[in-house]
Amino acid sequence: MPQSKRKGDKVRSGSLVAMGFVQIQAELPVAASFHARVGDAVSEAKSTLSDTEAIVGRFATWYTPTVLLLAVVLGFYKGFDQFLVVIVAGCPCALLGAAPFVQGATLSLLAGRYKFLVKRATTLESLARLRAVGLDKTGTLTTGQFELLRNEAVAGVPKDTLHRWTAAVEEKDNHPLARSLVASYKGCIGDFVAAGGSLPDASGFKRHGRDGVSATVEGHLVGVGNISFVEATVEGFKAAKEAYHEHGDAGQRQHSHEYGHAEAKKNHQEHGHEHGDGCCGGEHEHGDAGQRQHSHEHGHAEAKKNHQEHGHHQEHGHADGATSSTDVPVGWSRAMSLAAEWTDRGSTLFVTVDSTVAAVLLLDDALKPVAAETVSALAALGVRSVMLTGDKLSSAQRVARAVGIRDADTYASLLPEDKQRHILDLSNERPTGGANESSASAGKDLEASFLPKMTRGSVEVGFVGDGLNDCPALASAHVGVVLQEVGSQATVDAASAVLQADIGQLPAAIIIARRSRNLVMLNLVLALAMNVGVILFAATIGLPLWVSVLCDNGGFLVVLANSLWPLTWRVAPIGGHVD
Repeated sequence: MPQSKRKGDKVRSGSLVAMGFVQIQAELPVAASFHARVGDAVSEAKSTLSDTEAIVGRFATWYTPTVLLLAVVLGFYKGFDQFLVVIVAGCPCALLGAAPFVQGATLSLLAGRYKFLVKRATTLESLARLRAVGLDKTGTLTTGQFELLRNEAVAGVPKDTLHRWTAAVEEKDNHPLARSLVASYKGCIGDFVAAGGSLPDASGFKRHGRDGVSATVEGHLVGVGNISFVEATVEGFKAAKEAYHEHGDAGQRQHSHEYGHAEAKKNHQEHGHEHGDGCCGGEHEHGDAGQRQHSHEHGHAEAKKNHQEHGHHQEHGHADGATSSTDVPVGWSRAMSLAAEWTDRGSTLFVTVDSTVAAVLLLDDALKPVAAETVSALAALGVRSVMLTGDKLSSAQRVARAVGIRDADTYASLLPEDKQRHILDLSNERPTGGANESSASAGKDLEASFLPKMTRGSVEVGFVGDGLNDCPALASAHVGVVLQEVGSQATVDAASAVLQADIGQLPAAIIIARRSRNLVMLNLVLALAMNVGVILFAATIGLPLWVSVLCDNGGFLVVLANSLWPLTWRVAPIGGHVD
């Protein structure tokens, strides 16, 4: 998400300016820049990838000489014909094609039907063995765009009117929050225009530094901004805010005072009624009246106590309820209460109308509709979901809890090298610290080098991200998945898989990868069984050469036909359907 920068702040190379103008001074050479370090980390991480070709080569190193030795021995005892039978039967064509055929069909299925492009067959194998996956927050679990979550009017102006005025003012601005506010009112542009929708004209548009904007809409001065904007444009608000925070519980005590009077009056009326109607009612009625009398006196005592405690505030109060007991307008108190309540839930903005607070808005990065169901599906597959984000802890935990990720698996305020470290720790089954642990590298220079020569462990770990700061983690994971809909070219280069759709495709891809692995094993068993069977028969009863040729070619065709099964598989992705 966009971050505000002030004079003296450090800016990473490769950053984009969302709005305004920034003048920066380069302090390091290109080779030491953040962007270059990311590239170095990607290259280093890719050099540690497992090499399936080496495994196949080692197998061939033993398999081929073994078959040749058996053929020579058998030919010595059974004749030259049986030597040829073993040589033909031992040809590893079906054996070597057992995996590539299946993997080729599976890769085609994932790329064509599920928009999941896997760059290497080794990545497909790792996807089948995946045990944990790191998930970035912004753009991965969330949409990466602000959404208006709450719109609370506090000054009597209708909420719809305030929303329309706010959109009219913000339409003049290009800040990400402004665009989100306009979109929240217009919705689909096509539908908005087709319905004859329009926004009123906003004249006299003015920007108040980085704190807010204002304009005149339908004869009213409308402003939208943060708390600093309100303090600067609404007379008396700053003092009222200080008074509110100093006597934040006065309103509650005032309520107790009024409640005490009401209770005293109620008890007095009830007691009088009992006294008039029950003077001859016997002991029960008099006992009950005595109890009510006690309540009546207690109510008066409480009312008197509250009155003495808050006499000062009542002296300054207004009979019409326009202000609270701390001489703060009720609307302002409500606005400050909401702002305090929403502190850790997103970005809070205030709407002012004619120099008074009229509404409070809550905006935050919206969850993707499929996020929670995807995490649940991963858990059902035995894959542990871990959130790794550079965002603040409160925001990270809110999203994590919403999608079903434990607090213990939520890590926030991470720099790129921290994400890489967590991925490697998960792979090596090392403890990764607690959820409240902030970035271990937070105090280091942003351009500092990434983790040197750390290797992955035996636990297959994936990572799903989209930003430049995800590159080291993407390259270090066994399965690095980048969401191409928001990812940059650098992240695509760093990743071992590209998801051209949403993360809801990930569980389906894992299921297909596991089916593919099982099919590869079946092919290997079929190929080996046919080769070993022919050799055993040749060694015992002898076989004509044509049988060996038929088995060799037939086995190859059986493996090839069996490898086409993935093209018929249908696994419904989260939040979608299979074409």
